[in-house]
Amino acid sequence: MLPTSPEPAAELTANPYRAPEAQVPRFYKVVDHYPVRGSPAEVMRFRHARTEGNLKALGIFLLLLGAAWVVQSQYYMSIAYLHVTGSVSAPWIVKPFYVASIAMNFLLGIAAIATGYGLLWRRGWSRGGGNLSGFLLRRILVDAQRLWTPE
Repeated sequence: MLPTSPEPAAELTANPYRAPEAQVPRFYKVVDHYPVRGSPAEVMRFRHARTEGNLKALGIFLLLLGAAWVVQSQYYMSIAYLHVTGSVSAPWIVKPFYVASIAMNFLLGIAAIATGYGLLWRRGWSRGGGNLSGFLLRRILVDAQRLWTPE
């Protein structure tokens, strides 16, 4: 049987999963502090400015972190060089574990600097490095928290 009035047809087209209307008090006023005006491209860019800012901040952080890693590994490389030449006695520095960790810190520093540069200047190739850096940073923080948390 076909509906004869417009009301049943409106009920059929209504979304039953729709969220209920918000009960906003009359004294509450929504203020848009940053009204979006301009061309559609500018509106789109404004809406994505937060993501862009986060990527640039992560890029700056990775540049600083990479510089710290490189400086730290250069310090230990100089100790290893001085030990090999006989100026300093540091027999622990030439063990394979320390040599590998110094090389890994140096390579991670170079990778962090490259990824930070790419994220700061929004290069397409840096997306994978940014994801990897974020994952590694999260793992480092979670492992550090687990290691230093008293049992």
